[in-house]
Amino acid sequence: ALVLVAFSVIGGYISSLRRNLSISRATIREMAIRDALTGLYNRRHVRELLEHEKNRSLRGGDIFCLAMLDIDHFKNVNDTYGHHAGDAVLKAVATTIKTTMRNTEFCGRYGGEEFLIILPQTDIKGAFIGAERVRTNVENTLFPDIGPDFKITVSIGLSGYKMEKDMDDVIARADEALYRAKKGGRNRVEFAQ
Repeated sequence: ALVLVAFSVIGGYISSLRRNLSISRATIREMAIRDALTGLYNRRHVRELLEHEKNRSLRGGDIFCLAMLDIDHFKNVNDTYGHHAGDAVLKAVATTIKTTMRNTEFCGRYGGEEFLIILPQTDIKGAFIGAERVRTNVENTLFPDIGPDFKITVSIGLSGYKMEKDMDDVIARADEALYRAKKGGRNRVEFAQ
């Protein structure tokens, strides 16, 4: 009877260790794919999601688009209000993107103040509508802790996936469209030709 009780206690302890290990692995996995500041996917993981979307497109003929978003005059925010304010802006933009996106879309932080949004099963016209919604929502975001009149805007470049192209091409075309949006006065959405 004593041996059975001992085995029962040891079994419960081992089961508890397995459960904790499973939770730890899930936590580590989340930390490996998320940007620590914004909570969005990190650059590496968003590239993996792009490759997955490309493969899905090749198999089923689905279309998808990519949006590259950049915060306008972000350097001025850090220089004028400090890096704490810059972090608050990045978090607010990330939250706005997350709450504006559809459940099927993915977003990640691509660089300092750049974000990529993957829009599965979306043509360029639908991507433009979604990007314009994100742009407007960011423009209407308030920052009372920074200042009553403080506002930010974003510029967005769009590109659609073309069969047999690699993801670097899709990203480069979105980046070119983003550059045109910046050059065209900022706070606007442009799409790749």
